[in-house]
Amino acid sequence: ETCEDPCEHCLTKTTCTTCSSPPYLKLTTCVNDCDIGFYLNSDNQCSECSTSCFKCQGEKTSCTECEGLMYLHASECVSTCPSLHFEDKAENKCSPCSQECENCFESAQKCTSCRNGKVLQGNV
Repeated sequence: ETCEDPCEHCLTKTTCTTCSSPPYLKLTTCVNDCDIGFYLNSDNQCSECSTSCFKCQGEKTSCTECEGLMYLHASECVSTCPSLHFEDKAENKCSPCSQECENCFESAQKCTSCRNGKVLQGNV
């Protein structure tokens, strides 16, 4: 049985196992781009990102954007940002606190605790 273009090899006429690259194999279909939730792997196939990643690149756990209430930090999606960072809801990522803050919230300048033995006075 002959495969339908752009399938190079197939199980059925429209169930691809390899594509003439590009396009790339995504599950059993040939596509020009790996959509949201998929990345182009080293075999030139679209593989699924890990469940917390909205978008990833190069490997399943190398996130570039996160799902829902998760925040991007060092290519990972986290529910709570680590020390020295705050949950930047506008960017959906962990952004650094100012140099004065050990911990902060909502913005880099709104300290909840200070660095270098300094004492918190108001929000600065």
